[in-house]
Amino acid sequence: PTKRSRSIFFLAAQMAEEHMHSGNFEMAKRFFERICKQYQKERWWFALAHIERSLRTCALQLRLLPDFIDTSVALLSSKLSTCPEAEAVLQELLSLVRRAPPQPLP
Repeated sequence: PTKRSRSIFFLAAQMAEEHMHSGNFEMAKRFFERICKQYQKERWWFALAHIERSLRTCALQLRLLPDFIDTSVALLSSKLSTCPEAEAVLQELLSLVRRAPPQPLP
């Protein structure tokens, strides 16, 4: 990746943050998803962790359970979260699973 593309993704992340803070979670989510793919590919773990947390917030606000679960699972990685952070995310996931009605077995 060139320095130019990194600058573009940095600006896109700032735009996504602005959308999120103004309550436009759908638009923020679109920006964050695109940025997330690039940060994963480049292994920018610290920046990726922030983007995943933001995506998780967007999913929660938009009530998108599959996306909330996906980002929560991603945040369980030791590359993205400290042990206490991952433990908190895991406890939230377990709480969510315990509240959900059981799914019929195939």
